[in-house]
Amino acid sequence: MNMQHTPPESIEFKYKWHDETGSLTGFKHGQGSFDGLVLRVGKLEIPISNLVGFQSYENVFFLGFLDDKGREFSVNIEVYGTDFSELHEIVNAARSRAMAEAERTKLIKSKKLDTYRDSNCPFCKSTIVLTGLPETDQVYCDFCDTLFTVGHDFATEIEKHFRICVRCGMYSRPRDFAVFYFYFLVVTFGFHHQSEKSCSGCMRKSAWKMVFGNLFGLLGFPFALLQLFRSYSTSKISGSFEGLDAANLMVRRGKVAEALEKYERIMEKVPDSAGLKFNIAHGLMLKMDFPHAQQMFELALDDCSNYWPAVRGLLASLERQDKLKEAEAVRRLWGVKRNVQ
Repeated sequence: MNMQHTPPESIEFKYKWHDETGSLTGFKHGQGSFDGLVLRVGKLEIPISNLVGFQSYENVFFLGFLDDKGREFSVNIEVYGTDFSELHEIVNAARSRAMAEAERTKLIKSKKLDTYRDSNCPFCKSTIVLTGLPETDQVYCDFCDTLFTVGHDFATEIEKHFRICVRCGMYSRPRDFAVFYFYFLVVTFGFHHQSEKSCSGCMRKSAWKMVFGNLFGLLGFPFALLQLFRSYSTSKISGSFEGLDAANLMVRRGKVAEALEKYERIMEKVPDSAGLKFNIAHGLMLKMDFPHAQQMFELALDDCSNYWPAVRGLLASLERQDKLKEAEAVRRLWGVKRNVQ
């Protein structure tokens, strides 16, 4: 058993309310805090055991929680006055410990506490419950979306930079990327700016759009060229994962067979990598080769038994083959609700 009891940490922040679409609903600041046990947002007090969802995009947080009667609610807030990545990590770490304690309590009642198993994420310090799943060389932390190899510090140091790119859905090395457009008309001028985190392949597409969009903007064009240079220069991943971005781009262009050669060269150096096998399965799904995609998703789960992207992919591949009994067995083993795809 690997459970660690970390002392509660306190953090204060300011916030503004957002609606379901992510738009501000007002400009007045509110005061919030988290003391390790209760998340307070204005007059709203959420015990950590009632917080069932806590996701963020930059400094906008999406909270799902239960009231005293077990009814589910959600609110969205934009956070100021603190390090929002630290807030995200502290709250999720506390939430993970509460979930682990709830699992232990359930197993105590059923006299199965000896089956309890967990792991601690080396990146965000969350507790990952692994009860009922096969023991594998890798573990997935769905609190920070990272894969890590158990007992290998060197591998873990490399793996902390890799995760699923939210734009293309492939295992890669997402980087911070800034989008900037400057426009100047006869009667007005202005600019649009946003930041995003994406892999080099996705950065490249956005950078070319930004170059053409800023052709006539003296301020925007040099910035666009800089981001274009970054999108190509950062694609050259060195070390164990060298060639990953090139392989991912081949998959997205339908060249799965050619990509396989590059993935195989990487797997010679990194034999246990659920993320690489997931990418191959992802490409096979795009080519409608569902039987072979199923096999690759299963191989990914042999490397990491709780790799939820592979679980969802396996379910999709089984259902596209009308293997409904096998899909139901997957749901039972991994505790996936029928409406989660």
